Amino acid sequence: MLKRKYLYLLLIPQLCFAFALSSLWINNQKARQLMKQNNNKEAAEKFDNSQWKGVAYYKDAQYDRAYAEFSKDKSALGYYNQGNALAQQHKYSEAISAYEESLKLDKNNQDATDNIELLKKLMEQD
Repeated sequence: MLKRKYLYLLLIPQLCFAFALSSLWINNQKARQLMKQNNNKEAAEKFDNSQWKGVAYYKDAQYDRAYAEFSKDKSALGYYNQGNALAQQHKYSEAISAYEESLKLDKNNQDATDNIELLKKLMEQD
């Protein structure tokens, strides 16, 4: 029987770390330092990039706010992270739809495929 605790192992937001340096580099550096110190709420408020902001909210278990930030990104990564945030809110059908959108853009995203299967099993149990 699949346990909910395994859901947390697979639903880890991904983030591309290849950002161009900008004039806001110092604020982002401070925000990253705050995340390292597990001060995710304050970090989220400092980040300018919506993906970073979403990850900070996600780590702070503010999944609705994380979803709002991830929703700004219509890439495969953005949809994948949207699925993670929705799954944490137990919105499994919506999460599956987000993962499916991610797979349309990146057919090789095995994590999205695995998460869809996991959520379908959880929905069967409920």
